[in-house]
Amino acid sequence: MNQSKREIEYVSQPETVSMGDDWFQYAHRGHFWMRRRFDVLNRLATIEPGHAVGEVGCGNGVVQQQLEEHHGIAVDGIDLNEYALRQNQTERGRLLCYNVFDRNESLRETYDSVILFDVIEHLDDDAGFLDAVLHLVKPGGRVFINVPAFMHLFSHYDVAQGHFRRYDWEMLRTLAASRELIEDRWTYWGMPLIPLLYLRKLMLSVRRRPDVIEQGFAVHSKTLNSMLTHWSRAEWIPQHVYGTSLMASFIKPTG
Repeated sequence: MNQSKREIEYVSQPETVSMGDDWFQYAHRGHFWMRRRFDVLNRLATIEPGHAVGEVGCGNGVVQQQLEEHHGIAVDGIDLNEYALRQNQTERGRLLCYNVFDRNESLRETYDSVILFDVIEHLDDDAGFLDAVLHLVKPGGRVFINVPAFMHLFSHYDVAQGHFRRYDWEMLRTLAASRELIEDRWTYWGMPLIPLLYLRKLMLSVRRRPDVIEQGFAVHSKTLNSMLTHWSRAEWIPQHVYGTSLMASFIKPTG
């Protein structure tokens, strides 16, 4: 994996996070799941050009790169995982090693939109974390959240990834309401991929291996990746029925 040539701004000291670092080896822009997640974002929400956008838990910068390439938007990447930040290949925006619980005054209400993609499930205290993230958001600004869906799909893969939980809409809306966020739009997604998750759960329960993340996420065949890309799009968005993931947009109150 290539090391980033970008300068990392150390607003906070790096810390260990509940995340499987092996995931970054396989989570690239061309992966069918990463592409589908970005498709869903584009269907669910509009991020205005000229708006200040930050991604908390940016990792190796896939979402930042997607927004740069498809919309010409510079996105600041924020993470505590120094290893992930060093793999970040984005060309625009800042790279910040920052602990949101520090509530640094220089970053107060900096962003019109903050992206939290597959982050809060890694936090034991998801409510406290979300409250700290809101320090970064302007009044009237938006928070875009993506999380894995449905606890009955929880498996050894989730454990290897450092997940504390999977969410349904009632769980996520209750969490958002506890921070006084206003509901905007939401959708489940990944319905066509449900059989793969059941198969993954079964395989990992029968045969535990040390390379759980590779076995559960990596796609080494370009042909298979292309097929899964097309198959993953065989659903309507937004939909409130079922899926492997849940994405939602919330608004921070102005008052």
